[in-house]
Amino acid sequence: MQPSAGKYVSAYREIGMAASTVDIREIDGRPVVDTRPGDDRVLRLMRRASELGATEVGGPVDLNGPRNGFFSDDVHHDHIHLGITPGDPLAHLR
Repeated sequence: MQPSAGKYVSAYREIGMAASTVDIREIDGRPVVDTRPGDDRVLRLMRRASELGATEVGGPVDLNGPRNGFFSDDVHHDHIHLGITPGDPLAHLR
């Protein structure tokens, strides 16, 4: 499972803050928005990102329900958003 680089991944660092984010629009050459039933790459990437240090993970699925950490909304249905804020708990631990 490889997130695509280039035009499909964007990174952003807020000036004056310690938070960094990256948006992933494709995995293994397939757009996140075109994920097929039974294809778990989006879910695996979202979970793994949290295990590796993401403090917020947004995407087409909310893996935490009402708890913080993972989220989904109309803006994030077509990509995976990863946020890292030093000092905040990992997304899957919130």
